[in-house]
Amino acid sequence: MKDFNLKSGSKAATESADDETAEAPPPKAPLRLPTRFGAMSGRAAKNPQAAHRQAQRDRVDGSAGLAAKYPKLKSLSLKLEFAQRESNAKPRGMKYSVNLEHAKSVLLFECPSPECTGGDFDLTKELGAAIAAKKRELKGEVPCLGNLKKPMGGVTPCRSVLHFTLSMAYGKK
Repeated sequence: MKDFNLKSGSKAATESADDETAEAPPPKAPLRLPTRFGAMSGRAAKNPQAAHRQAQRDRVDGSAGLAAKYPKLKSLSLKLEFAQRESNAKPRGMKYSVNLEHAKSVLLFECPSPECTGGDFDLTKELGAAIAAKKRELKGEVPCLGNLKKPMGGVTPCRSVLHFTLSMAYGKK
């Protein structure tokens, strides 16, 4: 067996590089970053908010497709504005054109407040009633039914409100 001296410039250091029996360091394992969506699959949620979100995702995923449930619906567009009751803050909003072939019939939007637990805006009943009445447009508002934790303990109702406009067009199916 050879005695390897690893000082630079020594004869032993040069021999160790040429030695066939020298072991290479093991390759590094690839870096794996946690992903948001993979983290929840198949595992129980760790807090009430995560459990509620998982239950709502399961509810949406288990629902029928929008095109299958409402075959006469040709297009659906939504205009949404999230606001806080009793607040002068400018509401946050978005416009959403639904892809009927891929969308689910449960129309659910999360409360934008990160501290809210158990709150969502469910427009499923409003959409169903508007389609049954063959309305072209429906405007309304839905309160968040979730709760916020108080700093000193206890809970208070979430004060978020969703103002919405549903615009629908129908075909002859």
